[in-house]
Amino acid sequence: MGAAPVRTARCGKTPRGARLGYHGPSSHPFARVAACHRMALISKQAVSSLDAFAHVVQLAIAPVFLLTAVGTLLMVLTSRLGRAVDRRRVLERQLEEGAAGAAAARATTELGIIARRVALIYRAIVLAVFGALFICLLIGMAFIDAFLATNLTRGLGVLFVLAMLALIGALTMFLREIFIAVDTPKQTAGVRDP
Repeated sequence: MGAAPVRTARCGKTPRGARLGYHGPSSHPFARVAACHRMALISKQAVSSLDAFAHVVQLAIAPVFLLTAVGTLLMVLTSRLGRAVDRRRVLERQLEEGAAGAAAARATTELGIIARRVALIYRAIVLAVFGALFICLLIGMAFIDAFLATNLTRGLGVLFVLAMLALIGALTMFLREIFIAVDTPKQTAGVRDP
């Protein structure tokens, strides 16, 4: 009869040339097995890179939520900055229109307080933006680490610590500004006619 059909270990198919009894260069059973092994290797690499990508996306979700929180903090800070600047304009207009006596003294005192508040809000915004930048760099570095098969864990740790320190600083400045804003009526109530 003929030679028994040859089965490949990976593909599970009988090479066509082996069934027909022809073993030319392109249909040689070993060539087919080698091609099948190459396809299996490519398939494994694609699955492993897809798994690596999925794993990195899972790890990046927490920093993305943190980035959302920083964005919300920045919206609150810019809103408070806008209100402080608007109040400063009102007080400056009162002084330009010739407010005298106790009103002028209160306006001047409140302008000093507002200047401190604006400086604190500005610092908080700068620190929050730096925190957001560090988080963005951390997410980008995590993907680079996964795809280039490098070890950037120390860099990732440093970026995370820097982001946390920046956010702690921003929240501290924000809290100080709130204390000053709440205390403003007490400070301006005691101002009398000079």
